[in-house]
Amino acid sequence: MREGGPELPAKHLVAEAILGEGSLFVHFDPRRPGVVAPARFKAQPQLVFQFGRSLAVPIPDLLVDEEGISGTLSFQRTPHACFVPWDAVFALVGDDGRGMVFPESMPAEIRGEIEREAARRLGRPAEPEPAEAEAEADFEAPAEEDVPDNVIHVAFGRKTPPDEPKGPPPKPSGAGPNLRRIK
Repeated sequence: MREGGPELPAKHLVAEAILGEGSLFVHFDPRRPGVVAPARFKAQPQLVFQFGRSLAVPIPDLLVDEEGISGTLSFQRTPHACFVPWDAVFALVGDDGRGMVFPESMPAEIRGEIEREAARRLGRPAEPEPAEAEAEADFEAPAEEDVPDNVIHVAFGRKTPPDEPKGPPPKPSGAGPNLRRIK
């Protein structure tokens, strides 16, 4: 039993189950020991790799075992051998958005963002911890041309929308919707 609830299944079993349904999005902390990824991403607190057995850019050497997940991924059309040990993984998600979160592996910056968002939704102000605020200030998202083909960047330090809209809402046009149903 883990603290606060039932024991979670092994990460490699969750990964295999999701891969059996389609793509697997592996959310991990690239700063953790053993992670093999392009150097330009190693300072970020969160990175997401997409793995799959039938992606547009194939991963013929995809391997999921008890140590981690590995394969040659394409970054700006350049192949890189990558390895993510399970200790670095804090979430595994499928194409349909279903998956599993492993809180014990979650970076403090991400956990802090989740706690602040939960407090905001409950209407309570949440002050960031000094270390978290400093980490958010230092974090810089990669330029769009640096974003690899199979990496999804999730900005944990985003600004919340303003409480009050600025200016009057836009007036609807009389043209109607621009979407058509195609059968």
